[in-house]
Amino acid sequence: MLTLAKTEEEIDWNDTTDTDEDGLPDVYELYYYCTDPVNPDTDGDEVSDGDEIALGLNPNAAATNGIPDNERTFEQTIEPDDPAFTFINTEDNPYKVSLEVKAAGVLTNNLEAGVSGYSYAMRNEAILGTAPEFEYPENLKIDSVTVNFALDESAAANTNGKYAGISDEFAGIKRFNVFRYFEESNMLLPIETFHDTANNRVYANTGELGTYCLVDMEIWLDSLGIEPQEKTGLGTCRPCGFKRGDRAGHKDYLSASNPFHYALVA
Repeated sequence: MLTLAKTEEEIDWNDTTDTDEDGLPDVYELYYYCTDPVNPDTDGDEVSDGDEIALGLNPNAAATNGIPDNERTFEQTIEPDDPAFTFINTEDNPYKVSLEVKAAGVLTNNLEAGVSGYSYAMRNEAILGTAPEFEYPENLKIDSVTVNFALDESAAANTNGKYAGISDEFAGIKRFNVFRYFEESNMLLPIETFHDTANNRVYANTGELGTYCLVDMEIWLDSLGIEPQEKTGLGTCRPCGFKRGDRAGHKDYLSASNPFHYALVA
């Protein structure tokens, strides 16, 4: 039970009791911020009082300059050594994940990260390490997400070199493609992937959190029995005949043939 101090001398500013667990000690809520110490979101804007203070917002006003606080986004980064990734960035996982997110709220206070519950269903020898899953409150706006996978040296070398011998697009870490699990269609599909070869980093820019994984396309194609084929013409892909970069054409092809083909050649 909270007891109000009668005089300023009775206020114990060192008391760390936080009844509503919003990151603000009760004493500061009562006597400094004038927020409700038993309500983690005094102004009801879906952003906790502690987050609002950390972001320079007013915990007693649901909007700032006309923008609702749960829609006001901030550039934030969670590094690989953050405790949020304790169950992902383990010693035996061949990569270290990190996130760059522009979102409302404080990322580290609201993000839930772990090994995806879909990992068993997605299990395949072509998937590198574990499949991480990232969850964030739906009521907090997210503008952009960059998922980074920093690979260990042991994972950077080519698996068999079978495809790298035909195209340097499969050389080293370039053979890895980021995939995302789409719950609505119950499908694991490739998304646009970028490679920072100087730092052994594979990454994808997206607008959502969720379940992601890294797929070694040499292993995947080999397991499907797809033999490496040279490109024909000026940027034309031999398997489907569409121009490289014509993602719509490759998507049409994917429905009738290899569902991962367009991600490799687009």
